Parts: sequence; structure tokens; C-alpha cells
Amino acid sequence: MKKRKILILVIALILGFLIESTVLRFRNTMPFLGNILIKRVFLASIYPFIIGLLLFYDGETIRFNKKNRILVLTLLIIANVEPIFFWLIPNLIEVEEIYGAIPVYGWNRIEYLSPVLSMIAAYCASRPNEIEK
Repeated sequence: MKKRKILILVIALILGFLIESTVLRFRNTMPFLGNILIKRVFLASIYPFIIGLLLFYDGETIRFNKKNRILVLTLLIIANVEPIFFWLIPNLIEVEEIYGAIPVYGWNRIEYLSPVLSMIAAYCASRPNEIEK
């Protein structure tokens, strides 16, 4: 079981490195939204969530109760809050008003926590019975 999990982790790291190097190579040709979706949403949040599910899943059937579903969705939304703010708010409000009204600089620090929050969400999704107690 441990060899399988180590193998999954090594394959995930190699695959993530290949995806990121491909994205960095074509970054100048990609539109802004596509770049954010691949780098920030997929690589920083969804990819660690899927890998976390593979690592933490112990072979039993995953049964979500309502509390776990809400917790997992909340963690994934928090992990993806930075791309949502940086894409949605400039499209709704003038950019000059944003930088003058609210401290946007602090929002981009969530990218460091995004993989961690996604792995915690994967752990919560794969261990529903432990959280109920």
C-alpha cells in the first residue's frame, strides 16, 4: 500500500511538472483567462485535490454526508478565491477604482495556500466517518 502511494505521488509530481512547464512555455500565446484557469485553478487546486483523493483513499466506499460536502466545497472555493477575484472584479468595476478602494495585493497570497487547502479538502472527502465523530 505504501509503495502504491509513493508511486502515485512520484507520477503526480512528474505529471504536474510537465503540465506546468508546458503552460510556462506557451504563456505568452495564451489569453489571460486561460493562463489563470490552467495555472491557478487546475494546477494549484483541482490537481492537488485529485492527487489527494488518490493518496488518502483507502479502498472503502466514499459516502458524503451533508457536513462533509459543505466542508469540501467551502475549502475548494476558498482555494480558488484568488482567480475568481482577479478575473471577476476587474470585469465588474473599473480597475482604477479597485486599486484605490481595496487592498488587492493581499489576495494573491492565497496561491500559496491553495494546494494545502485542496489536500485538506481531499482528506475530508476521503475520510467522511472520522469527521462525523
